[in-house]
This record gives sequence, C-alpha cells and structure tokens, in this order.
Amino acid sequence: MDYLSLTQAYYSAWIGRENVISDSPAGIIFVESEERNKTQYGYSDPIDLWLLQTGDRTFVSFGKKVKGKMEALRSALRPGMTAAEMVPVLTDVLGKAPYHGVKYVYAGSQNTSTRAVVLPPEDGALFLAFQNVLYPPENEEENSWALEYFNEISAMGYCCGVIEDGILVSCTDAPGMPYMSDTIQEIGINTLPAYRKKGYAADACLLAISQILKSGKCPIWATGIDNLPSQRLAETIGFRVFGETLTLTL
Repeated sequence: MDYLSLTQAYYSAWIGRENVISDSPAGIIFVESEERNKTQYGYSDPIDLWLLQTGDRTFVSFGKKVKGKMEALRSALRPGMTAAEMVPVLTDVLGKAPYHGVKYVYAGSQNTSTRAVVLPPEDGALFLAFQNVLYPPENEEENSWALEYFNEISAMGYCCGVIEDGILVSCTDAPGMPYMSDTIQEIGINTLPAYRKKGYAADACLLAISQILKSGKCPIWATGIDNLPSQRLAETIGFRVFGETLTLTL
C-alpha cells in the first residue's frame, strides 16, 4: 500500500482539486473550492478556509465567505512562511484566529500490540462505562449515543482497547471520514486519566492500525499543534509528520 500517495489524495480532496498536492510546484497555491461552502461529514459547520503547508508548498483552499478578502491574503502570505507565522496573518485579515493542526502519514511500524484486544459488539457495556468516566453524564440519556456508535465501529473491527481488572482503560475509535471513506481511516484514542502514561494507548492504536490495514484501508493521524502527547504517540506507533493545517470557520 502506498501510504503517501493515498494520504496526498485524501488531503487533495480536502483542498478541492484532485492530485493537487502531488502535481503542484513549490510556492503558495490558492484554490477556490465549492468544498469550503459545504458542511463536511462529521462537522457542524463549513470550514471556510482550509490551509495545508507540506514541504515547500502551501495550499489555501477557500470558499465564498473568504473570497472577498483573498486579495489581502494573497498580498500578506509569502512563500517560505511557516504555518505559525501565517496564524497572525489570517487572524488579522479574517478577524478570527485559525485552528492550528498537524497531519500525519503512516510510515510503517515494527512494533506490535501486546495488551490490546479487538472489542466485539457484546462489549458495549464496557464501552459505555468507559465513556461515562471520560464524559460524566448529567442524566441517563446523555451518553446514549455511545452504544450506537460502538456497535458501528466494533462491527468494522476498529474499536481496539486495553482491559484491566474488567475495566476498559484505553480505547480507539474511528472518526467518520468526509472523503475517501473506502480507503482512508483516521484513528481516535482515549485513555482514562488514572491509566495514562502506561503505554496502553500505543498498544490500542497499534492493534487498530493492524485492523485498518487488514480491511484494505490506509491509516492516518491528526492532532492539534499544542497536543504534544498525541504527537509523541503518533511517532511511536509509526507515523511521521505530513504537514500542518490552519482552518477557520467564519
């Protein structure tokens, strides 16, 4: 499996132009895209500006809400600027600070999971108890979505976790993919606070990667620029940085 090509194709879909990442030269590439006017699967609002910096290229995908300010952005953004240097530029021009994220591409791993298991559908009660500890509900109905979600991801084999003393302490999930859902799958992970820094998350994620690969899909990883534990985990389980993103909803 060509992880890099698939990851490039996935983020090209986000930009709104097929193969734009693999086919573009160095510099800043501006793409007016109808994708920025849509609310993507898994999101509550359209992302009006989606910027990806990877290597010596910066891709700026924008929609109708940003179009009127693109002349100012084109003048302010310069080749060679880091994503961090672009944050105040976007904030000044668009009047709102962007979310700064990091995207990863899978590079393979020699590590294997030793403590994680693939959770079957009958482990729904364990998953619900896990969610209730992470997100204490105010009433019995608040986390009712969890069982339906668990049934969905466990049926695909993507819910992998570590169980200690009958308690699910770390568990992966499978975020819905706005694009290429038949070939790309992002990994989500949570660990109960009392069980963190014990390597459980790495074990769960390594097994999830194995499950994703067995299903014929390419795993990807994404996190925030300030989430250093997530970045360290990504590198531990076989990912390397693909690029940085700046995203903004007006």
